[in-house]
Amino acid sequence: LWHQLLVDAKELENVYPRSEPSVLVEVMRLYGDTIGGILEDRVNTDQLIEKCVLDAFGKIVDDEKALSKAKEKLSRTVVDVEVCRKRKQGNHDELKAQEIQDEYDALQLKLENYKDGIFTDIFTLLSKETEIASIFKELISAQMEHYRATLYKLENIMPEIDRKIASYPKRPVFGCHLADHLRYSNRSIALVLEVCCSILKSQGFQEKVFLFLFYP
Repeated sequence: LWHQLLVDAKELENVYPRSEPSVLVEVMRLYGDTIGGILEDRVNTDQLIEKCVLDAFGKIVDDEKALSKAKEKLSRTVVDVEVCRKRKQGNHDELKAQEIQDEYDALQLKLENYKDGIFTDIFTLLSKETEIASIFKELISAQMEHYRATLYKLENIMPEIDRKIASYPKRPVFGCHLADHLRYSNRSIALVLEVCCSILKSQGFQEKVFLFLFYP
């Protein structure tokens, strides 16, 4: 939008003589320059959000991924424990009994360690609730500042736009309020009325028929 406004303003400027600049060109250029500043602020805001917000969220996401992987390991270990338990129950070889029991005990210990680790990770993640809420607050604050700056820039150009429009001498003769037309043209009598009255005075009043046409 910013680039297109400036391009269109340049093309439109070539249509008008240099001595008579177009108010539309001036407004488009002013708005385009302002949009350029707003876009620059937007880039800076996005960089700030990426640095202060997304990086912080990235750490939380990494913690959640680690928790998900731990849950997967826990699920696989539960299956391994169940398989080993069935092997132990179905074993009738005394020579392998101790070996299977040792494997079962090791899997049980591994299972308990995974459970402890997962519970710790869950409570650690829950304890970061305030931290996560604060990250959202920083995100909202950054966006508020950007939109506040955008509003300020747009409001700042409005008086200049109003001045350019109000002072532009080229105005339509027809289809506008008479008071506005007189103010824009800096006249006390509309040009159209003046020309018509002049013609009537110089030509119409000289014809007797004309008097009868307007006589009540």
